[in-house]
Amino acid sequence: MSAKNGTLVSHRWATANTAIPTYYKWKDQLDAVSRFLEDDKLGVDIFAIRRKPAGGGAEELIAPLNHSSYTIARGDRLTAEVVITNKNIGHSFPPELRDFYEAYVEFVVSDDSGKVVYQSGFIKPDGYLDESAHNYKTYLVKADGNFNDKHHIWRTRVFAQNNQIQSGRSDVARYQFKVAENLTGAMHLTARVRYRRFTRVFSDYSLGKSADYPIVTMATAEYVMHPGQNQATIPDPNESKRLLMNDTALPSLSTTVK
Repeated sequence: MSAKNGTLVSHRWATANTAIPTYYKWKDQLDAVSRFLEDDKLGVDIFAIRRKPAGGGAEELIAPLNHSSYTIARGDRLTAEVVITNKNIGHSFPPELRDFYEAYVEFVVSDDSGKVVYQSGFIKPDGYLDESAHNYKTYLVKADGNFNDKHHIWRTRVFAQNNQIQSGRSDVARYQFKVAENLTGAMHLTARVRYRRFTRVFSDYSLGKSADYPIVTMATAEYVMHPGQNQATIPDPNESKRLLMNDTALPSLSTTVK
């Protein structure tokens, strides 16, 4: 009855569901969804470092990191503060039903050879997310105290976590690691916000088998630091304009220490 000239208007559009086009092998749709998710929806910034000297002494806050000159030494304990911002989404990230979405921060510290010396938020060999990952997810709890991880919402009694970033707001994730005593080159810090639809436990349950579904990287930040003196970088002349346009994106109180 709704047809006009024998045709209907399609209800398919590029949003955030990578699972449906993967299941049905709709490559064009999957590509469109991936491009949509990658198109400046979120921001991530390795904003600050807290340095605890190896020899003792007061903790030093170095921020903003790329505009600061500072010194670090082997054996120092560092805490990286990573700011994740919901820049261009008109609702929370992720949206509701976030108990079976998988949005998380991947943070990696590596040396010049690419050897990983610290990481959080990685996919394990079995396809499941690292349990220590800073994630944006609702954990539902059943009456027996176990997690309701298969979206049986009628069995839910309480939320153990309901982590999200509202539109125009930010979150902070913190990661603590040491500068290796035998470090000879630089340390490479990488932070990525990644998204998978759905969680591995839910997709395995729904499909009745294990399958690798796409993980999209929505934002990336990188920073390189060296033992010894690190100089401030030249500020981007467009940064003040960018910050002014996003001055409502202030860090919230939701933090995780890794």
